[in-house]
Amino acid sequence: MYYMEYVNLSSADKKVYTSLVQQMQYFQTEFKLKNVDGKTVSRLYFLVAECHPEFFWLKNTMHCTITTRGSESEIVIRPDLSVKSPATVRKMQHELNAEVTKILSQVSLFGSTYDKVKYVHDYLVQNVQYTKHVPYEYQAYGCLVKKRCVCSGFSRAFRLLLQKMGIVCGTVSGYPLDASGEKRELHMWNYVKMDDGFYFFDVTHDRSCYQAYGMNAAYQYFGLTTKELLKTHIIESKYYVPACRLEHYNYYQYTRSFLAVYKPDAYDAIAARQLKKGRCVCVKFGSPSETKRAAADLVTGHRFFKLIPKTQTIHHSISDSGLHLTIFY
Repeated sequence: MYYMEYVNLSSADKKVYTSLVQQMQYFQTEFKLKNVDGKTVSRLYFLVAECHPEFFWLKNTMHCTITTRGSESEIVIRPDLSVKSPATVRKMQHELNAEVTKILSQVSLFGSTYDKVKYVHDYLVQNVQYTKHVPYEYQAYGCLVKKRCVCSGFSRAFRLLLQKMGIVCGTVSGYPLDASGEKRELHMWNYVKMDDGFYFFDVTHDRSCYQAYGMNAAYQYFGLTTKELLKTHIIESKYYVPACRLEHYNYYQYTRSFLAVYKPDAYDAIAARQLKKGRCVCVKFGSPSETKRAAADLVTGHRFFKLIPKTQTIHHSISDSGLHLTIFY
């Protein structure tokens, strides 16, 4: 398994990174390094913690003491810990490892990278609650063991599970945008290396879509390009973020639920497939204007009633990107 953040480090930084990993994994209360400056240690310490979600006991703060004797220096790192008892850490590690093993026990049923990524995405979307102010809300442990977390818990759990399968995955920090284009609260999501290149995934946002509309609408942030992501997010990450330019593994492209131009007959075929799985249809269009044109015909013009029992009341939603039309009843 390799980490994109590690691959892009200098050879000297890689040595420090490796030494930190070797010391962190055994739950030491202090780490020692020789002849490394404080800024480098701080930068790589937090990088290691981000690349390894299994180190859930590390807080996002630590303290360093530097001792110099002639040309030699030693730096002692004392991490702030969310769990201070080694016995408790071992118990929690066992719980996390058991949950990871249980979740990934089904992976042998899936042959392709796409199917494996989709399986993990769907598991998190369907089984974890977005919840603030709960223990370990920012960590993979909170997501996978407690089943309650915020965006960083979702993204770190997604990363951990994919890394366990040998799939390259990283975390990205930034901000979602509101309807007026203003920043909302700090957010975290992922990039994943699929068979042909990199794509963005936002499991937290897809969880919100699932909760509101059902599973057919829970893929609006599954396999995005940089161009599409930037319609709804701002990237402000300290670490490596790849350029994502490909569309083949975007969920709506891959499952033939995408229409560059709204065509009623083509929409009907997509809707017929999706309505077999739920009371919701979500289709992606090539532009916001095509999404609005579809909504005008299907909702305002009542054409969608041809696809469902007429006694039903329908509702609709257009995604923040303007590209997805969700109709549900």
